[in-house]
Amino acid sequence: MVLFVLKASVFFCNVLGFKVPIPHWLTPGKTVVVQTALDNERFRFDLDVEHPLLGIMFEQSGVFREIE
Repeated sequence: MVLFVLKASVFFCNVLGFKVPIPHWLTPGKTVVVQTALDNERFRFDLDVEHPLLGIMFEQSGVFREIE
């Protein structure tokens, strides 16, 4: 079961209190984060970052569990 999906493709810079959009070619690119429940104690975390001109910049995938 997918718990959480975040997709981001627009980045901003705060300039004197104003949100100014950063051009796509200057950003890290489209970012997608997915958390998927595997069971009651473990979840999978997937992170992908793809730049519009340079392609895939970063990928990460891992399984995490709660430690008491």
